[in-house]
Amino acid sequence: MKRLCSDCEKRPICAEQRGNGGSLCELCLEWASWENEHSDNCHDEIAAGEEMHISEDQLTYIRESSMANCPICLEHTHPRDIEVRKGHTNTQAKTYTSHADCNHPRTPKAREICRRARRAANIPAQSKGRKNVLLSEPEIEAARAKGHKV
Repeated sequence: MKRLCSDCEKRPICAEQRGNGGSLCELCLEWASWENEHSDNCHDEIAAGEEMHISEDQLTYIRESSMANCPICLEHTHPRDIEVRKGHTNTQAKTYTSHADCNHPRTPKAREICRRARRAANIPAQSKGRKNVLLSEPEIEAARAKGHKV
């Protein structure tokens, strides 16, 4: 079982961290590096306009390079506050073909032949949970022609 990040407690620890004994996921690791950059380069002090003992060229470089991309300066949401989606993302309803009213043998091969015949006749498969599907007149005639009791 994968250990979860010690910061967000949602995502598994990234491989780089696992190998080095760390405990952060990739997003929290990236955020932590930005926090270090933010504090080491005095982003708050520069933004507040405090007097710094740095040349004007160095201040301009910090503003244009790191402060322009800093998620903390840009007030982005911390990864631990972002909701992690769980579960599958396949939301399409499954379909099935009922063979209760068919007069063919109850074998997998016969059911496959029946399903192919229904697809060829453009008879829609039933969505799961719907056993009684109303068919149009041409669909009923096509199904009867194929030997189905409709």
